[in-house]
Amino acid sequence: MDDTLSQKLSLISYGNEYINTGNPAPCYNQHAVFKYCKKLSFKTYKESFFSKEKAVAAGNNPEEWFQFLKKDDCRELKLFYQHTKDQSQFKDYKTAGLVGGGGTWLIEAVYKKYSDFWYAHWNYQQHENPEQQGWLVEYEAVARKKPTINLQLLLNPVKNELKEALQQTEQFARQEKLDNWADCFAKALTELESEGPGATFYYPDLLINKNYDITARQLIFGAAQSWVFGGMGSWNDLGFDGPEKNDLYEQLSETLFEKVTGAIIAGINSY
Repeated sequence: MDDTLSQKLSLISYGNEYINTGNPAPCYNQHAVFKYCKKLSFKTYKESFFSKEKAVAAGNNPEEWFQFLKKDDCRELKLFYQHTKDQSQFKDYKTAGLVGGGGTWLIEAVYKKYSDFWYAHWNYQQHENPEQQGWLVEYEAVARKKPTINLQLLLNPVKNELKEALQQTEQFARQEKLDNWADCFAKALTELESEGPGATFYYPDLLINKNYDITARQLIFGAAQSWVFGGMGSWNDLGFDGPEKNDLYEQLSETLFEKVTGAIIAGINSY
């Protein structure tokens, strides 16, 4: 699972904890998922007397954003995903490792009668001083006061579907002597049955684990281990001789992507 999506999951998890309990989040510059960010900010829009909309700062770190949301009477944060409308040339699983590819992930801030949807803009800052280089990330409320969506999926059916997709993809990888990829899928299957899911994940503080039951965490970290959709050299960048074999690879990969995205949504939105 890439850093941009991992960051959204953390913001949702820690944001819900603050909104519901008032417990402060860890300082963001000490939180692993933000370690590559040189600057993190949040921006929304409000109606003003002189114009219809005016840009308003909603925080310069997650703590300030959570405070803004709570004061604004936000009830909870959810993850929203939408496929690219036109996939006639490239499927989302093919472009998931590219900037702006793979569909759209948003954070949905749910209010009593509507939702706001927040999109993350990532821009890399080059600098002659290496210490000044890094990502500038701005979350913007790109859609405001829209009907609430709050995607909800049943955990156990989603888990079974992801398990089946992983088993089929692992079998194909073994048959094609792609043992490194097959081992990756096998590890994901192990994570789906683990009593301590996420123990070896590279962001150990990704979630507030106590807020998610074991099935939800198995889904999140099983999906994270299944995220093989990147740029050149990734699983979704392969090709095979013969139309039948290549068609099977494409079918398995697209199905796996569908089940992985569903597992992430089901797990994080279960709180």
